[in-house]
Amino acid sequence: YITGMDEITTMPTAQLMDTSVIDLINEVQMYYTEGDISSAALFNFGSNLKAGDFKKKDVAYIYKYDNTLIGVNITGENLLKYMEWSASYYNIYKDGDVTMFLAVPMLFNKMIAALMNGVKEKGIVLYGIIRFMMGVSGVLKKIFKVNVGKKMFGFLLKKLSLDTNRICISGGGPLPASTFKMFNQLGIDFVQGYGLTETSPITHLNPVEAYIESSVGKKLPQTEVKIMNPDAEGNGIIYIKGPMVMQGYYNNPEATAEVLEDGWLNTGDVGYQDAQGYLYLTGRAKNLIVTEGGKNVFPEEIEDHFQLYTEIDTICVIGYLVDKKNKSEGIRALIYPAEKYRDEMAKEHGDSAKAKIEERMQQIVSEVNKELQSYKKITRVTVVEEPLEMTSTKKVKRFVVAQKYKD
Repeated sequence: YITGMDEITTMPTAQLMDTSVIDLINEVQMYYTEGDISSAALFNFGSNLKAGDFKKKDVAYIYKYDNTLIGVNITGENLLKYMEWSASYYNIYKDGDVTMFLAVPMLFNKMIAALMNGVKEKGIVLYGIIRFMMGVSGVLKKIFKVNVGKKMFGFLLKKLSLDTNRICISGGGPLPASTFKMFNQLGIDFVQGYGLTETSPITHLNPVEAYIESSVGKKLPQTEVKIMNPDAEGNGIIYIKGPMVMQGYYNNPEATAEVLEDGWLNTGDVGYQDAQGYLYLTGRAKNLIVTEGGKNVFPEEIEDHFQLYTEIDTICVIGYLVDKKNKSEGIRALIYPAEKYRDEMAKEHGDSAKAKIEERMQQIVSEVNKELQSYKKITRVTVVEEPLEMTSTKKVKRFVVAQKYKD
């Protein structure tokens, strides 16, 4: 295994388009990486790698989490399995056009929110007509397998540079069902997948021909899934087993033992499976909020309701202590307003802009609370003036943010 941070090897993304894996690995250069490392692939292959050797070689993947560098030991076989599944699941290339777009949920949320907001600015009547047509398109696509959206809404897709795009895939975090639904209504085959760095990195994908908006899809071949200690609603910790699971954390047997046992990986994610084998994510186990009534609430479920509000840049839902004796929590929302919205309010209201912004944020929370079950309602709102700290995949660093705004 590679032992020094001055021996980091990276794979330039551009080369992946027209260079075989074997040739690419033989051509990569070693160099020292300074500064903030989000992620890097480390290889211990040596020179003149031959076909057939790849599966036997070890790979270390380094990623940064809460300012700690973590190494994940995977193998060439892990990577080849991922490439094999990717190639068989979707034909991603088409001469002359970019036909596939992969991104994190936040980007897709921002794109669809901006597009719909632009339509709304043209007038409420036009907006109503467009949304009605999208609804019809969605029914035809999902129920009757007829995709009229691509031609019908080509002028809108062009604004997102997706007019030549055939499929979009979202990963790296939970995606609101509303975002998933609207992209499909516009004629894009839009799916989301599930996986972790520790699973090389994908285990589930939504089938294009039978997608479910609220699900991350069905397991890929040779993937085993089990839900441990499910509650009354079927939600439990998701465990994964198969040839895609890592060998362990680099030089960290203690951390490995915490998540890996008999080949089963504890993902740390909570969710459930339906009778057809579709997997649904509820949230992260460590983010769980336990309310006064003893109900379990996952912040991610609440945050999804805010993704299409263009006035909000980022929201982080956390628990706050209500009863120290029983350790029960209330639900608090930390909201960072969108820069464009803040600038507009400052220009229009001057010194009273801050109060107006806070008033609007409270109004949005009230709107969302009407959609939520009583025990999931937000009872405290804080409008923050600085961007919330985020990871490289655009997920809020919940623990860091919670500590910063702790009472």
